[in-house]
Amino acid sequence: LRNNKRVIKAFEAAYATARAERRLAPGLEPRVAAIESVMFLSGLVRLWLLHGPRSALRRNARRAAVHHVRSRARR
Repeated sequence: LRNNKRVIKAFEAAYATARAERRLAPGLEPRVAAIESVMFLSGLVRLWLLHGPRSALRRNARRAAVHHVRSRARR
């Protein structure tokens, strides 16, 4: 739990910086974006461990992570 809080704080700081630099999507709050990202990554790691090395999930994990990050960027 403590580690999750640290990770969320780190993501929140990164999202706050992106917001200050006008690179964060409008209306996206850094705290909420940080929590969503930690939830996404936690789920991805869990599924990665459950599925085999040749699974569609593993083949597409990088693409999913890139999409997640890009969906937070200002367009």
